[in-house]
Amino acid sequence: MRVLFSLFLSSFILSPVMAAPVADDLFVELKEVKVGRAPHGSRLHDGKLYIAMAGEDEIWVLNGETLALEAKWPVPGVPLGLIKTDSGWLVAPFRAEGDQGYLLALDEEGKPGEHFPVPKAPSLFSPYKTSDIAYIVSEFGDGLTLFDTKAQKVIRTYKTGKRPYPADITRDGILAFVPNRDENTVSVIDLLNGKEITKVPVCEQPEGGALTEDQTSYMVACGGSDAVAFINTASFEVTTIVKAGIGPRPFSVVAGEDGRYAYINNSGAASVSVLDTIEKRVVKQLTVGEKPIVMRVYGDRLYVAT
Repeated sequence: MRVLFSLFLSSFILSPVMAAPVADDLFVELKEVKVGRAPHGSRLHDGKLYIAMAGEDEIWVLNGETLALEAKWPVPGVPLGLIKTDSGWLVAPFRAEGDQGYLLALDEEGKPGEHFPVPKAPSLFSPYKTSDIAYIVSEFGDGLTLFDTKAQKVIRTYKTGKRPYPADITRDGILAFVPNRDENTVSVIDLLNGKEITKVPVCEQPEGGALTEDQTSYMVACGGSDAVAFINTASFEVTTIVKAGIGPRPFSVVAGEDGRYAYINNSGAASVSVLDTIEKRVVKQLTVGEKPIVMRVYGDRLYVAT
């Protein structure tokens, strides 16, 4: 089985108000690199790419341009996600004995430090922080935890639906949208007032989503029905369901920084669907390695772990 990390470049950006066709050279594959087993979450920081290598129980540190391996940091317990803190890194080991999960602090050189208890099976951090707050769901603990990366402490954990997948948070830090895989719902949590507002029924097995650039919609990939649903962030109603062009077992959605395109990794295939978030249609398929599992966008580059 190939285990790869694919990197794509958006070679130019269309204005969000344009309705132009997609050019053949809009997305150019830059590089495909063989890495360790089961790469998951990644972060680009200070010219280096940090990858949680779940199948190796390690964090790999790669050169951000060449993707050459520079270091390996041991992290037991199947690390899935990581995020930068003021003093180093915070890693989420997915497997811990018993009913308690934890987050593990690492220093800048990868040396392990304090453990922070969270509900069982923390998985992937939300792509972005708001101020100093990082967000992570616990898949088998049915919780969303807020962590202060400056003060190095857990602030609060919210109850979610059953088997939550990674959340996305509005830029003002007020609303969290959490897909609940085993309930076919998305929890909307008011982080300002500390309460759940609603659970939105969506399509089957929602597993990952993202807010559009204008924050008016939340897009969620439904792995059990090969679709992406749009939820209005004011009314909390499903407004559109896109099926055409979505591959088998869509796992998550990431939004491009251009505000026009979002990307859906089809984990049952070897492809990523490119979704026009304004026209709400798939405009292109990108070929990647087998079972694309986690994606990240940094600037004009899309990183796909397979």
